[in-house]
Amino acid sequence: MKKRFLKIQFVFGLYISIYLAALYFSTGYGVGFKLDDNQLIGYILCGISFLLLFLSFFIKESKNKKQFALLLAVFCAALLLVALLAINFNEAFWYFIFFIFFIPISVVGNVIGFLLKK
Repeated sequence: MKKRFLKIQFVFGLYISIYLAALYFSTGYGVGFKLDDNQLIGYILCGISFLLLFLSFFIKESKNKKQFALLLAVFCAALLLVALLAINFNEAFWYFIFFIFFIPISVVGNVIGFLLKK
């Protein structure tokens, strides 16, 4: 059970890092962090997700681990929805597009397996 939760944490952390890099590079080269209305939602969700990921390393009880795993899956789905509906893409974001849309499927699949496994 501990290995499955650690796998969820690792994949979720990887997803947040890739998502943050995609947001950074989608603003254009040399611009840096551009906080316009389209990408601000993504940055806020990434910040909350990093905080949840950090807090998830201090969870001891299995019931709380299951709740946190579900919460991580919800935030992963929220980031995916923001990528689909709210972010304007440029050519730099397309380098990350496979990871942005593939990794959430892996996270949600791992969470479902974690919740169903006793």
